[in-house]
Amino acid sequence: MKSIKARFKKEQELDNGASDYINLFKAVVHQKFTRRTISEWFNKLVDKDDYEPKERNALIIQLYEASNQSEEYVYEPEIESDKEYGEQSIT
Repeated sequence: MKSIKARFKKEQELDNGASDYINLFKAVVHQKFTRRTISEWFNKLVDKDDYEPKERNALIIQLYEASNQSEEYVYEPEIESDKEYGEQSIT
């Protein structure tokens, strides 16, 4: 099994415009990494200024869930309309 770092670097090379979180998500999906491993690499690979501590914890949980889903499952975030700003947000 390739390490998270190797998968992350490969995703960066394939999609240079994506955020570190998106590249990390692609690196861990369906790979069965532990929450501890994901948390350690999240803290090493994602800039600490990108997310508040509360957001970081929620994102780590999301990464863990994506990593441990069966391969038949495709993660599709729910999109809610933000009526106040006329934009969409992902929940």
